[in-house]
This record gives sequence, structure tokens and C-alpha cells, in this order.
Amino acid sequence: MKTFDSDETCEDFISTVETEDVFLVISSNTRPAIISKVHDKQRLHSIYIYKLSAKSDESEEEWLSEYTKVKGVFSESNSLIEELSINVKLSIKSLNELNGYTSNEVSDSSWFILLMNALIGLNRNNNDRLLRSTKQSMINQFRIYYQNNKTEQINLDNFQQNYQSNDAVGWYTRDTFLFRTLNKALRQHDIDIIFLFLFFIVDLWQQLKLENEKQTSNQSDHSSCNEHNNIKWMDNSDSLSSDTISNVNRIFCYRGQLMSKEEIEKFQMISFFTCNSFMSTTLNYKLALMFAGQHSRDDNIQSVIFSIETPSILLSQTPYANISHLSHFGESEKEILFMVGTPFRKRFVVYEEDAQHWQVSLTLVSDNPNELYDDDEHPYEYSSFEMPSIYKSLSVDKPADIKLLSAGLSLLFCNDNPSNERKLSNPHEMAEKYYNLFLNDNNNSVSYTGLAIVAHQRGEYEKTFYYLYKALDTCPSSNLTYVIYCCMGNVYREKSIYDKALDYYTMALTKKQDTKLDLLVEQDLYQFNNLFKVLWNLSLIHKINGNYELAWDTYKQYLTSEAYVAHDCYLDMLIRETYALLVSTCPKQAEWDEQMMSKIKFIDASSLDADKYSDVIADAYKDIISEYLDKNKADLGKELLTKALDSLTGKSLEQLYAPLQYENIGDNYQEQNQFDLAAECYEKSLSLELESAHRNDSHQIRFDMRVFVKTLKCRTNSSNFQLAIDFSKKISADYINAGMTLHEVINLYTALVDFDQENNVTVNENDRIEWYNKLGEYNSKIGDVYKSNVWYKKILHHDDANIWANIAYNYNQINDYKLAIYHYKKALECSLKIRDRDLIACICFGLASSFSRLPNKKNVAIDHYKRALLFCTATEELSTFVDPNSVHNTVIAINRQTGDNFKSAAQFYTKTIHLCLKNKLNTHKEIASAHKAFYLAYGDKQTVEFYKAVIDIYEQQIRMVEDDLHDLLTIYKYLACIYEKNGNFQLAIDLFRKWQAHSKFIRHNDIEYGLLCFKIATLYDKLDEDSTAIEHYQEGLTLLRNGSNIPDASCLPVVCNIMDQF
Repeated sequence: MKTFDSDETCEDFISTVETEDVFLVISSNTRPAIISKVHDKQRLHSIYIYKLSAKSDESEEEWLSEYTKVKGVFSESNSLIEELSINVKLSIKSLNELNGYTSNEVSDSSWFILLMNALIGLNRNNNDRLLRSTKQSMINQFRIYYQNNKTEQINLDNFQQNYQSNDAVGWYTRDTFLFRTLNKALRQHDIDIIFLFLFFIVDLWQQLKLENEKQTSNQSDHSSCNEHNNIKWMDNSDSLSSDTISNVNRIFCYRGQLMSKEEIEKFQMISFFTCNSFMSTTLNYKLALMFAGQHSRDDNIQSVIFSIETPSILLSQTPYANISHLSHFGESEKEILFMVGTPFRKRFVVYEEDAQHWQVSLTLVSDNPNELYDDDEHPYEYSSFEMPSIYKSLSVDKPADIKLLSAGLSLLFCNDNPSNERKLSNPHEMAEKYYNLFLNDNNNSVSYTGLAIVAHQRGEYEKTFYYLYKALDTCPSSNLTYVIYCCMGNVYREKSIYDKALDYYTMALTKKQDTKLDLLVEQDLYQFNNLFKVLWNLSLIHKINGNYELAWDTYKQYLTSEAYVAHDCYLDMLIRETYALLVSTCPKQAEWDEQMMSKIKFIDASSLDADKYSDVIADAYKDIISEYLDKNKADLGKELLTKALDSLTGKSLEQLYAPLQYENIGDNYQEQNQFDLAAECYEKSLSLELESAHRNDSHQIRFDMRVFVKTLKCRTNSSNFQLAIDFSKKISADYINAGMTLHEVINLYTALVDFDQENNVTVNENDRIEWYNKLGEYNSKIGDVYKSNVWYKKILHHDDANIWANIAYNYNQINDYKLAIYHYKKALECSLKIRDRDLIACICFGLASSFSRLPNKKNVAIDHYKRALLFCTATEELSTFVDPNSVHNTVIAINRQTGDNFKSAAQFYTKTIHLCLKNKLNTHKEIASAHKAFYLAYGDKQTVEFYKAVIDIYEQQIRMVEDDLHDLLTIYKYLACIYEKNGNFQLAIDLFRKWQAHSKFIRHNDIEYGLLCFKIATLYDKLDEDSTAIEHYQEGLTLLRNGSNIPDASCLPVVCNIMDQF
């Protein structure tokens, strides 16, 4: 009890309480100031107002209604004490911290679960001295603590004189310090107090286990049925008889308690939880309601009813039992008591508006669900849930010595778990105290072994050896002998006495093989770092001693052994961590160069299995290269990288990411002013980036402009800028052929021009002209004709017909036809001087196109078209300057003059398409117009032959880029429609399927693709292939629903009707 003389100190204290309920008693003089300040504090349970005078206050009831935690105003001290006592008892009985976890997650209190599991498993006959000792220590400690409390002194006397092991439950249910102190210690993980109560915890566990076995064996004598089919079963207030835990396959028990909104929100997110103390429940639903109290949903503190479904089977590690006949309170509470650490699975959490409380449905958890329920009502309970592995381990009996040892180790290493929010301030001291408990009590070997490990963790090697030799002298267990040998090897390895370490590790391995160490024992030991992983430690020693092949073989054996005790995801992570650690482990006295050579030799040994372990080998190469660069040893890094590229293949090459490694090496050379070497590395980086894209069949080629600029800088600094120019020609050609975007090409040439202008480098004039020409060409292709003309005009000469024509073409594109005609005429003058028929034809087409768009200039346009056609017919090959749109306009002009001369039109379109294919230009309009011309001139037959010929050309020359594919898909579509019209449905399907296959390389529209699926479906329908037709209808319908702005929404019900008919 604490008293306060100011509101502030009282409020501060309540704010610091985290795990206990606070009951506040105030005088009527202090209201309502303090109440308004503390009312919503999470741990404040209730408020009691002691009224100094009996005079009534008419406004009192109205004022009290504002604060739900105020339990009343008391003018008599006896009534206040009585009310307070009842609520304190209810609070103590309902207090229970819940540990929540998601599926298969490692608990932040797994160490506590292991510890409790080991303690409750102590056999009273074998540990009688220890248990009697802890009992006496507990009595002595509490006599001191309660020296001024006569009531508890009487309870202690009674307990010391009358306590029997078979009456632990009766004492637990009494209103004494036992119940309050034990559960508080368990909730707060107070190890010192738990050790004092060790005898009592063991007795409670054994009595619960005994009662569970009795009540389970009696269940067959009862035939009545307790049916609960849905949530309404919680309204049932009937209870089962106390002489058996259940007379049916399963029972329902309840627990009422108060929880904060924050606690409930947390609980809603978890799927699994354990109780950290003994948990009391009742078969009487109405009694649970009383414990839950009544709070509105708006209150910070909420009323909660836990409804727990339990099977009537034996759970040996965490028993539960009906203790009504053993309880100090008798049969009235109909209490089911669950052992500390009992695991539960949450089924659902709902709020009952009418009853104004939360309902939480729970079921007991087992690693074998079939052992819990033998009916068909719970198959879904475990369909998507896996019990945390800690409980899988606890559910199987293991040797007592290993169980005791691992529990202490879990205490020793509890702070190593990053998810553990409740850190121990002194885990070494607690573990030491734990192992000292068992000395001289039939567990000496366990105690000495544990004490040795504690000393080892403190770095106290002499004390470690002392305890280990003591453990060997008293060790009756082969399992413990294995552990002791491992610890010996660990200490000698850390002291760099490798021959001794090797001897003890070998002895441990022999002991493990001779005794066939149980898998579950391995699992218990393997969770504690690498202390007991003998194969791992052996591989370390072999690596340090320079036996690289043997180290690698041993490491592989270690991974094989880990595969039996670890999940796949854990194993992958383990390989990454341990391989890197093994590579980096070298003799402490070795020089840096010797250490690097040791690492490389081990990688060489492991490269024999490069296919299986390529990823970690690639990572190891990267780490060593980084170490070389840290020492400015770029030559060695480059040499190792070359070696890595020769030894690695496939995905491991991507893991190595050689382009970045070469860039890093280039950076290192640059820092050392070795600019040419740096530039060579940067150039290699760009080349390997392209190779990587080809290897991965990537359709988006990435050009790293940063690295290219670094190349230019280095070549400039070394006065070898011409080498950068030569490289840029090669790399740009390679990247362009691979599908590099035009914007990146422009950036590349812009970088060259910038360096030329800013650094006053020596550049061949022809190279400079080529840059400007390329910048003009590629800016024009992306539609930036203004910038294109800026570049062209930088190299414009009076006799350069090509440049004049290009500028004219750009003006034509932006509809400035007068300027286009002016520049075309200049181009024509220059081309006539050099008599280039190809160029003259192109310029004439351009002039015709520009004049055709001016009013009253149609005849001039036709004259230029005629002149262009004369030059076209005079040569079989036209240059890349021929614009298919110009040819298209020419054919239109011819058709206007000659009438509906479709055969002539078809011939010119054929020539146009071949020109486009030759010069890699788009042919969308020409293919569409040719289809119409051929069809009108020749009919289906020759049109089909024409398309077959064009398809052959495309499929032989096609590059999987978007423009080419659009043209090819257009041909597929037209030809398929002709086949469909003529009844050749299978040929039509084949072409449409080709359309689908090629469309994955381009950004197709879901709606267009969906309509194509419908088209294929209708063709399969005509072939009476119903099942295949339905598949395509379904695929098309899905795509249409995913699309937006469907052109004809009526198609959806039509398709649905068709599918219904099928």
C-alpha cells in the first residue's frame, strides 16, 4: 500500500505501473481533480471515495455517473474495506499476462517456456533435497518480508507445519501470499522468486497431471452429452460435475477478466498465445461474467469473456484439471486450472453489443491436432496454422539432463533474441544460480556443464576447464559427454590451440556417432549459436590449418546435418551466414596477405560444387574484391574478378554483378590516377552490362551513362580521348542493335559533344560531324524536330544534300511546308550535282508531299511524284531516306489520275513494303492499304500468297522489338481473317495463336487481347472443340473485366450466354 499527499505524485506512480492493477482510495475532499487526471490510466482498476461526513449530496449521483471506475462513496470504513477486498481478490484471480505470437514465430519468452518445462519435469524422488531446500528458503525469505504482518506470519506457520505435496492445489486456492506472489513472479518472469517456489510449482504440476489422468480415465463412465454448436453456447450456464473433467469428447470453460483497449487490439492480431502463470477458469458462465464486470465499449478498460474449448485428453507437459473438489473454495467456483505455459489458439474475437463485453474463443493447441479432437467439426482449425516450434519440441519426452541443460542455456542466451522485449539485466548470474540449484542433487554433471558454459561466455577459461573436468568425472550420460567435448573444443579453438581443439571435436563427433545422438536432442542443443555444432567447428579448424578440401567436405556434412533439424528458409539463410564466416576465418597470427590467400584457396575448394553453392561463392568473391579495394590493391581485385567470371555461370554471374565490380575497380584505379586502367574497367563494365542483358533475354537494355561519363573523364585526363571516341562507336552500335532506347543514344552522343566543348580535347572533325548528324537523326526520330534541326544546322554545308533534305523533312513534320519546300529545293540542287538517283527520288517524294499539303499546289505535287517515280523505277534499291508515307501519297496520286487502278496500286504498295522492310521502317499504313488493294485487284488467293511472302521476310529478319512486332501482328490478323472467311478455321487459329505468342513481347492491351481470346474461342466452337472454346471464353472474359473503357459492353452478356449454352 502506498500513500500520497499530492495529486502529482499519485498520478506519476499510477503511470509507472505496468503489470498490476491499481486500486485508488481517496477522500471526498480531493474530488474531482485527481479523478479526472487518472481515470483513464490503463492499470487503474477502480476508485473508492471515503466520505468524512455522513451528510448526503444531491448532485453526487450525477457527478459519479461521469466516471465508470468509481465504485462508490463510502461513509463507513468497514463497508469500504469489504467492497475493496472483494474487488482486489477478483482482480488478483483474473490477472494474467498473455503472450501472443503469430504462426510458427519464435517467442520472445521461449526461454521462459523452456525453463518452466525443465523445472516442472523435476522428479521429486530424485530431487528431494533440492525441493526441500527451496521450500525452506522460501519460508525463511517470507518470514523476513512479512515480519510485521501477523496474518501472513500465521499463514506461514500453518504452511510450514501442515503443507503436503498432494495438497498443493488446496494451498494455491487459499487467499494467502502463495497465490499472489507466485503468479506475480510468473507474470513478471522474476527468476529469483520462481526458484524459491520451485518445490511448489513442481507439486502443483504433478497434482494437476494426476488429476488430469484420473478425470480422463473416468470419462468413459459418463454418457451424457454437452452440445454446443455455435456462439450461443456461451449463454449456457450449466456446469459439469466435478468428479470428471468431462463426460463428453470436449468441454467449454470460461474466464472473465478486464483488459485495456490496447491489449484487445494486440490480441486481435495474434493467432497463438500462452498463459504466463497458472490460469483459473470456470465451468460456470455466469461466474465468468461476474469477474469480467460491466464496462461500455467506450471505456478504456473493457470486459472480456474467454471461452475455451478443451479436449478430454491428457496433455502431459501442460496438464489441466477440474480442481473444484480440491479447492479451498469448494465446488462453488467449478474451477478448471491450466498449467503455466499452456498453449492456446485464437479462433475469433467479437464484441457483443447487447452484453457489452468481448468474446474471445480459444482452443487448446497440440503439434498433432488429431490428438485434440476426434470429430469432424474442427478440420479448418489447423488448415493454415502451424504451432510454434518451441511447443513441438516440448511435446516429446527428451533426456532429463539435456532438458535441464538447455533450459539454463535458454536463460543464459535469452537477451540474444532481438524480439525479446523483456531483457534480463543479469542473464549470466541467473543462469549460474539456476545450475547451482542442482549441485549435489543427482544432477552434478548437468550443473558443472552449465556452469562451464557460463564461465566460457564470461571469458573465464580456467574456470571453464575446471567445471568441464568436474563434469566429465560425474557424467553418466553420453549426451552430456558429447556436449562437454564440444565445449572443450570451443575453448581450445578460442585460445588458438588448434590441435587440442581438433582432438576434442573429433572425440565429440565419435561420441555422437557411437551413441546415435537423438534428433530431438540435437534440436535442443542447436538453437544455442554454434556451441554444439561439432561439424561446423571441425570445418573451422580444418580451414585454419590450411586443409581447404577437408574443410569444405566437412562443411558440406555440417549442412547435411542441419537440413534434418532446420526449415528450408532457415537453411538458406544459414548457408549465407556460415559460408561467409568460414571464408573469413583465418589464423589470428597470419598476415593480411596470408589471410587473403587463405580465403581464396577455400573458395577454390568450394568451387568444385559451384553449381549448388554459386550464390554464396559469388558473394564471397565480392567481399574479397572489396577488401582488396579497401587496401588500394585494384590489380589483385581485377585479377580475382577475372577468375570469378571464369568459374561462375548462370544466375551466380548475376549475383556477382560483375559490371558493378568493374566500376568499383575503375574507381579505385582513378583514385590512384591510373586513368587508362580505370577507363578500361569502365568500358568492361558497360560491355558486361550488355552481355548480362543478353543472358537474361532482357527486352529493356540499360545503358549506364554514369559509367560512360567516367570513361570520358579518364580518357581526357590521360590525353587519350580518341580511345573514348572509338569505344563509343563500338558500344553505341552494340547497344543500339540490342534495343537501346533512342533517348539513351542521344544522351551518349550529347555526352561526347559536351566533353568536346568543355575540355578542349582533340577530336577528328569527321567524328564531330558524325555526332551532330546522329543527334539530328535520333532527335528527329523521337519527334523533337526543333532540336534535330539545331544539330543539323551545325554541320550544314551548301553542297550537303542529305543535311538539307533532313532539315526539310523535319519542317514537313511540323507542318511548316514552305520552309520544307525551301530546304528540299536546296537539297535537290545539291543532289543533281552529284547525280545520286536514290537521293533525288527521296527529295522529289518530299517535295511532292509538301506541295500536296498547300492549296492550289496539287498539280505541282503530282509532277514531283511523277519525277520521283521515274527515279524509283530506274534503281532497284532506295536509300533509308525513302519515306513510305511519300510512296503512299504517290499511289494515291496515281489512283486519282488513272481511276481505280488497284493492280497498279498493289504493285506500288508491294514495292513500298519491301522498301520499308529493307530499311527497317514501320509499315502499318502500307500493309493496311495493300490488303485492300490486293483484295480488290486479285481476290483472296493472291492476297494470301502476298502475305505469306511478307511473313517469311519478317520471320527471317525480325528483331523482337515493338515496331517490327506490330507490323507482323497486323499481317497475322489480316491473313487469319481471310482463312476464317474461307472456312480454314484451324489455319486461322494457328495464326491467332501466333499473334498471342508474339504479343507477350509488347505492351498489349487487355481488352484487345481479351477480344482475340473470344475470336479464337468462336473458331474452336466451329470446330466443335467445346472444352477448349470455354477456356478461351473464360480467359477473354477475365481480361475484359480487368480492362477499362470496353468499346462494346454488350459483348459481356453475349459471351456469358455462349458459355451458359456450352
